[in-house]
Amino acid sequence: MNIIESSKDKERISLHSHITGLGLDMDGFVSDLYFEETKKKKNKIEQNGNGIIYNEDISKGLLPRDKFNGYEDNEDMCSSKADDESDNEEVVKNFHNCKGMVGQKKAREAAGIFINLIKEKNICKCLLLAGPSGSGKTAIAIAISKEISEESIPFCIFNASQVYSCEVKKTEILTQYIRKSIGVKIKEIKEVFEGEVINIEPFYDDTYEEKKISYVHITLKTMKEQKKIKIHSSIYENIEKEKIQEKDIIYIESHSGIVKRVGKCSSYQDMFDIETDTFVDLPKGNVHKKKNIIQNVTLYDLDVSNVQPKDNILNFLQNSKSKKTEITDKLRNEINKIVYKYVDQGIAQIVPGVLFIDEVHMLDIECFTYLNRTLESNLAPIVILATNRGICNIKGTNIISAHGIPVDLLDRIIIVKTMLYNKEEILQVLKLRCKFEKIKIENEALNYLADIGT
Repeated sequence: MNIIESSKDKERISLHSHITGLGLDMDGFVSDLYFEETKKKKNKIEQNGNGIIYNEDISKGLLPRDKFNGYEDNEDMCSSKADDESDNEEVVKNFHNCKGMVGQKKAREAAGIFINLIKEKNICKCLLLAGPSGSGKTAIAIAISKEISEESIPFCIFNASQVYSCEVKKTEILTQYIRKSIGVKIKEIKEVFEGEVINIEPFYDDTYEEKKISYVHITLKTMKEQKKIKIHSSIYENIEKEKIQEKDIIYIESHSGIVKRVGKCSSYQDMFDIETDTFVDLPKGNVHKKKNIIQNVTLYDLDVSNVQPKDNILNFLQNSKSKKTEITDKLRNEINKIVYKYVDQGIAQIVPGVLFIDEVHMLDIECFTYLNRTLESNLAPIVILATNRGICNIKGTNIISAHGIPVDLLDRIIIVKTMLYNKEEILQVLKLRCKFEKIKIENEALNYLADIGT
């Protein structure tokens, strides 16, 4: 069985890379750092649209509005009272309690109900996030994808205007994005070298004018032994592409030379307060071993690899054409049959992912009809729609409908409203991002950016 690489592009640190979930407790309510304690009935409260702010007679663990987030509210200006260390502790606690999410309490709790319906296998595959621009619709969608499964699942984002092309049909582009959102886990037994990277030592060939790597010695460590292996320069190129460093847990396939980074060794987990890297335990046994390898691909990867088929479905063409081409329904049906066959044999597992369609009001009536039919099929991902429109015409028609979506599709959708962030919440987001990206910023600059955001 040949290796299949995912066609997903590697991304840099994104705006939502710090989000690890919705930040809900066991009862499905927002576990906010500032509102964890029992609320007193005699407190006077003020509703601000996203949650409840306590003003008087607060109990332990609750902060008043004028000291919200470590700042004083004085004529719409915030001045920091805490030092940097307490500020950092506050950000770290907020990150762990809320899993990177800030504000939007009602929307997050509604999204939690949506996740429970999915896990209970109820008929609920579509969610609509309606709210103004910059109110955290994409952040909630990413948090939902993190909550659905502990392991990585396909998460595909695209703008509704991307379906319009002169090269292929609208329904073809929609189908491609839908199949990008459906994952397939393929299990295979391979001989690998696995362990923690202790040292990487390249050796250069002096026969050339320019320095050229001839071979590389890499030292791997497991709980049982430590072993130095010699690898070819071509494999070292794969190590550089994966950005592998010391303290990383990797495995190298002995036959194909493919290098995969599993994560960072768990013994170094306490080195940072906030870390998005995956921590794994130090491997047991020998460095050279036979291991069950799980390859995560999507149905779209299999489609692309078989546009020009060779031996079987598992021959993946690394370099596909840059030009958009239509994939026939006949080929897709054949791929589905083989995938179902592997599922029955226990070799593969289908993992429904999340498809996030932004600016969904840009779709026309034909796209909505096709999307409505797709939601009824067995191979359908979880679809999350987002829009900032209210009552408007459905694109291409004179029909007026809520959010520019046909009524027959609206009846199948759970609608969640998002609200704009207030200044205190924007400050929390800024402090979290600065801590996450290791940026030093003065409080005056934070206040200025928060004023711009409001």
